[in-house]
Amino acid sequence: MAKAVEIGSRIFRTQSSALEHYKAVLHRYQDGQRVSDQGDNADLVALIERYDPVLDAVGEPTKRSWCSFPHPR
Repeated sequence: MAKAVEIGSRIFRTQSSALEHYKAVLHRYQDGQRVSDQGDNADLVALIERYDPVLDAVGEPTKRSWCSFPHPR
């Protein structure tokens, strides 16, 4: 059975549906463009609030670890 994911005030039925939602938000904006939709802004703030403590606990990836992955083509 799929595990529900709660991020902010949203509850997603599955992790995949949460991922789909945030990918859709990501693709609505160009690099450097401000997030103009209040709903998108609220969702992104909730995502950051949820995962910031995780990054604090495990540490953020270093530039070296990011560079070790092959460049997607």
